[in-house]
Amino acid sequence: MRSDWKTVDLEEISKEITVGFVGSMTSEYQEHGIPFFRSKNIKAFELDWNDIKFISPEFHAKIKKSSLKYKDVAIIRTGKPGTACVIPENVKEANCSDLVIVRVDEEKVNPYYLSYYINSIAVGQVNSHLVGAVQQHFNVSSAKKIKIHLPSIEEQNNIAEVLNNLTNKITNNNQINQTLEEMAQALFKSWFVDFEPVIAKRTAIEKGEDPQLAAMEVISGKAAQATSNFGGKEYDELRATADLFPNNLVESELGLIPEGWKFGTLNDITSLIIDHRGKTPKKLGGDWSSSGKPAISAKNIKNGKLIKHEMIRFVSQELYEKWMVNELQKGDIILTSEGPLGELFFITDDTKYCLSQRLYAIRANEHLLTPDYLYYYCRSHAFQQELEGRSTGTTVTGIRQSELRKTRILIPTYDVTKMFSTKVILLLQKIGIGNKSNLELSEIRNTLLPKLLSGDIELKTE
Repeated sequence: MRSDWKTVDLEEISKEITVGFVGSMTSEYQEHGIPFFRSKNIKAFELDWNDIKFISPEFHAKIKKSSLKYKDVAIIRTGKPGTACVIPENVKEANCSDLVIVRVDEEKVNPYYLSYYINSIAVGQVNSHLVGAVQQHFNVSSAKKIKIHLPSIEEQNNIAEVLNNLTNKITNNNQINQTLEEMAQALFKSWFVDFEPVIAKRTAIEKGEDPQLAAMEVISGKAAQATSNFGGKEYDELRATADLFPNNLVESELGLIPEGWKFGTLNDITSLIIDHRGKTPKKLGGDWSSSGKPAISAKNIKNGKLIKHEMIRFVSQELYEKWMVNELQKGDIILTSEGPLGELFFITDDTKYCLSQRLYAIRANEHLLTPDYLYYYCRSHAFQQELEGRSTGTTVTGIRQSELRKTRILIPTYDVTKMFSTKVILLLQKIGIGNKSNLELSEIRNTLLPKLLSGDIELKTE
């Protein structure tokens, strides 16, 4: 730390340090109302809006002491103690569960600077003050005594601005990727779950109307008049797409499906399944390396992307060649076999990943259907439900390759999956680019973070 920086206790730079609501909440949750944040919503540097709960304004008023507002710093007490984020500006009114709430004195500390500091430099302090035998946590009195190294408020602002620029780019990429993913999911559901173009055709025939036009309306999301206004090439493509869908639904072993489609097994429609469950370097006469080919395992895959990049290990080229007899390629689908079961990742580039523990790689037979169709089918409720049904185990459920191969897959006509591919492959590629960009941005931020917060890198103030 530079000599011109000072060290203070957290309570010296805070207007208030308190704790969120502790008590039973199950009966208080409702569909809409005041956002109620829990530990799972607090991520390092940002708020996670997935699975947000809501409470009534009346209950919020009752537990007003645990309310949150813009620029409060929320810190997890249990689970991942010390993980912190700043409550963003778009949160007008909120409440929270068992979190440490720090309301800072902005004349003394920039809340974003404080959040970055707690997530990095102060982690050791947090861990040294954990209490409890069954579930370790840190309490408010310990939080008040966390030592914070502070430069001038001007330099704090500059440091926060540099780091926030990186964090905001990561957040924006995530938001763009989420939108792209929702678009692809919506198209898959319309065509292959709800069978909307087929139902539109059948309904039109029953009414004595044009079935092709009805399907075109559903596919384009526009009314007949608007559909007729499409340009020549666009109209021809829309018409050709509508032609790919049959007019009727027929009975199958798993319910009604479009005429001409069928159910098969994963074994029927794959050209390769790579099974690397339990594989380690030592079993191949080698060991991990500090650099080389990245080796991913089940813990690195969640919600369609690679996570925990800092935990990814590497193998040498020699070990990689011995390990990956069948190399992964674009279009391969990575599936976790257990811990947890059923997470998926679609490979969109030529990165030479080494497939480590608790993972399968699934390669579609592209003469029968397209990889992206198979990827989204594997993400569907129907596939995930059957995957769970074929799994074994009590504490940790997993699936053997023999059972995985038996899982049933809806097989449309090839031309339909090909058309689906033309519409979603660019979305998947953009998602892949966004994820890769976020990895690079995270690495830059993680490199700068300790250097900026220890004063090793000095930013000039105006």
